[in-house]
Amino acid sequence: ETILGWVRVFEDVEDRARVVTLQAIEAEDWTLNISRYVLPPIGADIPPLEDAVRDFKAALERVREAEDELRRVMTEGGWLA
Repeated sequence: ETILGWVRVFEDVEDRARVVTLQAIEAEDWTLNISRYVLPPIGADIPPLEDAVRDFKAALERVREAEDELRRVMTEGGWLA
């Protein structure tokens, strides 16, 4: 209902929605990605860089482990040589 209300009033909503022209969309190479038009508020929800890097490295390690497991399963199943 909140988003529907924004559409009905058809005006910018700070940090949430922006009404743009076709020319503005064309200038963005017709990309409708919200982040091209509305930037999220910068606030306390952004972790310190050290924490962000640590979390990224941990997530990357989990991705690598998952890839290794997928590779193993696919090789055992004969789908990957």
